[in-house]
Amino acid sequence: YSMLTLPTQLQKGDFIDIRLQMPNGGDYIVISKKQVLKCDATNISLNMREEEINLMSNAIIEYYIMTGSKLYVTRYTDPGIQKTASATRLHTTIIPAEEQHSLRTSTATGL
Repeated sequence: YSMLTLPTQLQKGDFIDIRLQMPNGGDYIVISKKQVLKCDATNISLNMREEEINLMSNAIIEYYIMTGSKLYVTRYTDPGIQKTASATRLHTTIIPAEEQHSLRTSTATGL
């Protein structure tokens, strides 16, 4: 995933949460306590279940259509002791057809 804001010292093997911050101040856990398989300064790779892939896809869509939102990663400082947080972002946004077309067009052209 390349649209995430990553911590500066993220490394392969770290455990992370992916969070979605909304313009109204709401802050939601999308994916919880996943181990980083690969990473560089702008991208990470994770192993996810189908449900997690769907949650992440929904969060990405919300991120792109909600001006001022932010998808970001937080790192567990002690994953052996820290428990897995509960995901708090579970619903699906209903996107009007004209916005779906606009989103597909801008994503396809790289905008």
